[in-house]
Amino acid sequence: QFSQVYSSDDPYLDTDVQFAVTRALVGQYVRHDAASDPAPADDVQGPWYSLEHHFVIEEGDDRLPPAPISAKAEGERPRRAVLERRESARGGQSDMRLSGCNANAGYFSPPSKPDGC
Repeated sequence: QFSQVYSSDDPYLDTDVQFAVTRALVGQYVRHDAASDPAPADDVQGPWYSLEHHFVIEEGDDRLPPAPISAKAEGERPRRAVLERRESARGGQSDMRLSGCNANAGYFSPPSKPDGC
C-alpha cells in the first residue's frame, strides 16, 4: 500500500522513523520555468514542478490477517471503576478517588472496597 511519493532531494529520506520510504516511492520532481515551458493550467504562475511516476503493485493472494484475539473470554465481565468527587482539605478543591472492585488498579486508593468484590 502506498500513500505518497517522496521527493528525491528530501534530506530526511535516510532517517525515516516509520520505514515508509522505499525506493519505489521516491520520485524525481522536475522544475519547469514558466517562460520556456507553459504551465498545465492557466492559474499557475511562475516556476512549477511535475512528476511522472508509475506505481507498481505486486500480485499476491487475497487474505485477511489473523485476528489478534481468537478466543472468546469466559466468566463475568469485570466491574468498572467509578470515580467519586469529594471535597479535599486543600482549600475546597475537589479530589477524585476510585471506588468499586477495580479500585486498586488505579492511582488512588479507596477508603474501603464495596461488598461483593
